[in-house]
Amino acid sequence: MGNHILERWKRLDGRYKIAFIGTFLIGIITHMYMFTNKFPNHDYPYNIHGNQFAWPVTLGRWFLEPATVISSHFYLTWVNGVLAVLYVALTAAFIMAIFRIKNIIPILLCGGLLVTWPAFADTMGFLFLADGFMLSMLLASAAVWVWENKTGVKKYVLFAVILGTATGIYQAYLTFAMYLILIRIILDILEKRYLDNKQLFQKIGSALLGGILGVGFYYGMQTLILRLTGSTFSDYMGISEAGLPEIKTMFVTLWKDTIHFIELFVGSNGEFTAYEIFNIIFILSFIAIYIYVVIKTKLYKNKVQLCLFILLNLLLIPVAYLWDFLSEDVVYRFMMLYCVVLLYILAVVLVDKYLPAICSNIYMYFMIAVVFNFGLIDNIGYFNLNLCWEQTYATAIQMQDRLQQLEGYEETEDILIIGTLRMKNQNRREWVTDRIPPMIGVEAVNLMRNQDFIVSILKNDLGMVLDGVSGEQKDALYQSDEVREMENWPAKDSVKMVDGVMVMKLEDIMEE
Repeated sequence: MGNHILERWKRLDGRYKIAFIGTFLIGIITHMYMFTNKFPNHDYPYNIHGNQFAWPVTLGRWFLEPATVISSHFYLTWVNGVLAVLYVALTAAFIMAIFRIKNIIPILLCGGLLVTWPAFADTMGFLFLADGFMLSMLLASAAVWVWENKTGVKKYVLFAVILGTATGIYQAYLTFAMYLILIRIILDILEKRYLDNKQLFQKIGSALLGGILGVGFYYGMQTLILRLTGSTFSDYMGISEAGLPEIKTMFVTLWKDTIHFIELFVGSNGEFTAYEIFNIIFILSFIAIYIYVVIKTKLYKNKVQLCLFILLNLLLIPVAYLWDFLSEDVVYRFMMLYCVVLLYILAVVLVDKYLPAICSNIYMYFMIAVVFNFGLIDNIGYFNLNLCWEQTYATAIQMQDRLQQLEGYEETEDILIIGTLRMKNQNRREWVTDRIPPMIGVEAVNLMRNQDFIVSILKNDLGMVLDGVSGEQKDALYQSDEVREMENWPAKDSVKMVDGVMVMKLEDIMEE
């Protein structure tokens, strides 16, 4: 039983095994703290067990449901986490093949960079979706592998279907595939794989054609599913208004995103951190490596390919922020910029291939330090999530105690919660947050954001039987003088029984 699987494993190129096993082990060691604990974020109460079809379809994520069904749609930290790392490990093997990395240490470094890059930790904040999102990245890299290694009609069909499906899980990984293609062509130019410029342009043309077919497949499936379900695009982040911008708007967006791209590396926090120091060294060394490689390969002698090389590099910023050009309301999170880690991997590939042994060895130690620092950043982010959840849970227990002391508590399930505690009169933990880039949980202190969230925490985590009031009953209580005169949490008068409804007032607002 299973002998054919073992035989295939034995025949597999050892580099694939190293990429997969190395990345998986580094990922498990780095993120085990998150996988073996419960550090929810602000979306947790709605996704303890959530259907990932109805709402995601309106966001253009029509394949998110099948992608996450493997982990059962429950909030299972270990299962979701291990699956996510497994997908990233497989992605590392594809990237190793696409970039043709031959040596063991560069393979391990590339896998380490991929699985410790803080965008992964940011994704882990949404752990109930993390495995699906990482599957999207895996499919994006698999699509590029097909584009690079297959020929004929089969190449375009497979590429389009796989890329379109990856985009149908999470659109941000379309840019991951685009980055892989850009870097593969950049390497082709430096390696002089196509001395005939015509062949090089044919390869670029094949990428454009495949991309158009992939996006066409994605949009076609999205349109079909919306019609079958009777749904429409959501207004979330301007998805329903997405479209090509005006020329003037495009340049304004490009300038804004260039600033954001720089801040992604050098940060905008109050302190000068190890993350920023390492990145400044990386940027300066990356520029020096590029200049050295261009001179060594004598790329400057081929004017056409030199111009193309420069153009491809200039595209790296707008491609990373692609969706910002299509919708003004898009807010980029770190997790949406996973593709940027490929620049670090590109540096490793160039150093291994072109620099003298002594330089490549020095750079190896530098990149090991970068990987280790990324791992530290990830765990500081998890530590902050832990502090955030502890404060949230402690507040929930206080709320439970206050509610249970109300006269008539056992006679009603109705509750009205006015306002929010999320960041309300809370001190940011600068001693934590100023040491890491903007990641999940960095700004949050207390997750008690609104009535739905708080009721969900009280019900699902503390076992209370509650039902949040809404509609006319809610409006009537808002207009009640007794409610208006209540003090704000945690004052003694901030929790009262009013007309048979438990009312908890967190702040002085009469609307949510």
